[in-house]
Parts: sequence; C-alpha cells; structure tokens
Amino acid sequence: PPGCPRSLGELLRTCLDPDPRKRPATAGDLARELALFLQPASESLLRTPPKSWRQRIRRFTLPAVMLLAIVPNLLAAWFNYSYNYDEIVARLDAAADGDATRMFWNTQMVVNGIAFPGGLAVLIWLTWPLAAALRRSDGKTKQADADHHGLVRLRHRCLMLGHYIALICIVEWSVAGLAYPISLNLTVGPLPASVYVHFFASLVLCGLIAGAYPFFGITSLCVHALYPALVNLRTVEASDLASLERTRPTRDRSS
Repeated sequence: PPGCPRSLGELLRTCLDPDPRKRPATAGDLARELALFLQPASESLLRTPPKSWRQRIRRFTLPAVMLLAIVPNLLAAWFNYSYNYDEIVARLDAAADGDATRMFWNTQMVVNGIAFPGGLAVLIWLTWPLAAALRRSDGKTKQADADHHGLVRLRHRCLMLGHYIALICIVEWSVAGLAYPISLNLTVGPLPASVYVHFFASLVLCGLIAGAYPFFGITSLCVHALYPALVNLRTVEASDLASLERTRPTRDRSS
C-alpha cells in the first residue's frame, strides 16, 4: 500500500520467494525481522538502501580507514614540528651552532620513518579482516552463518577499531615526546628540565588530538556503514548489544 516502507515491502516479498533458502527459515526469524520496524533508527541503520554511500564505501574499507587515520596525524605532525622548532630548537641553536636544528630534523625523520610505517602496519592488520569480510558479502546486510563465532569477533573488532587506532596514535606520540629531548640532550649537552616537559607535553597533547579525530571518524564510519553489513539478526548476542551501547552518547543511554 502507499506509504509502506521500502524495506518492509522487500521483506514481505522475500516471504513469497519461490526459493525456500531465500525465505525466513522460521517464524522466529521473521518475527525478529518484523520487530526491527518498531525501532526506526535501528531499521534505517541495518537496512542499507541500494547504491547508498554506505554500500559504496564498503568496497573501499581499508582506504577509507587509512584516510581517516593518516590525515589528522599528518596535520598534527606538521603543527608540532613548527611549534617545537620555533619555541625550543631555534633558541637552542644559538648555543649549539646549529646542531640542535640538525639533530631535531634527523630525529624527526627517524621517528616519523618508524612511527608512520609501524602505525600503518598495525592499522592494516586490524582492518584487513573487516575489509575481506565485507568484500565477500558484496556489501549485503546478511552474512552466512558458517562462521558464527568469527562473525561475532568481527563485529566486536569493527566497533572497537576507532579505540584501537586512537590508542596507537597516543602511544606513538608519547614515545616520540621522550625521543626528541633525549636526542637533543645527546647532541647539544644537558638540557633544562623545562625542555623535557615542554617537548613531552606538546607531543602528548598533539597525540591526543591526533587520536581523537580518527577515533570519532572511524567509529562513525564503522557504526553507520561497516557494522550493519556484519549483522545477522539470528546471530546477535548480548556482547554485541554491550559493544553497541558503548558507542551511544551518554545522554541517550537511559533510553
């Protein structure tokens, strides 16, 4: 009838499909599908319209996650280099005949040469199983039940991906906050304690910022686009609900 939700019409048509494998297997399965329409927000999340941006981006899961993680870190690295050079290194150069700038640049190259490839390797390792599963599913909402426990693990990893990547960012930036002053100390001689504190504080703060943007961006991508493709209502467990609960704003949890 007019006004019938598109996805409800599709569900009812599957009930009439000549192929039994395409119809809901039991009355309980159909009941769970119909109950979803009583939760409009969940229904719109789990039933992705064909050719929507959420469908398309599942084909590029790894590049999308890498973009959301790399861009904030590159911007933070550029800002932090400029800030620390102006506030610390340039002032040390007068007493060190340019050694401070040279060592700062060399340390920058070494730290970034280790941190960025290392962080990318861990990011790829965390994201690859999700990208592979979404390619196998061809962007469809329902997944095969062959590996039920594996699917539960993938859903948990999907919802925690933003947390993991934010933690990687903060750890690497904090380690770099110790590497810079130690390298300068070995080159230009003993440094005041204020230089150590200044370096460490500036890199930790940049690390928190560089971790916050990927956290929100990747978590939003996972919740809205990737997670729904990994959900099969017959295999949802209590652990899935607990993981989803952590992604909700605090003010909404009472509802």
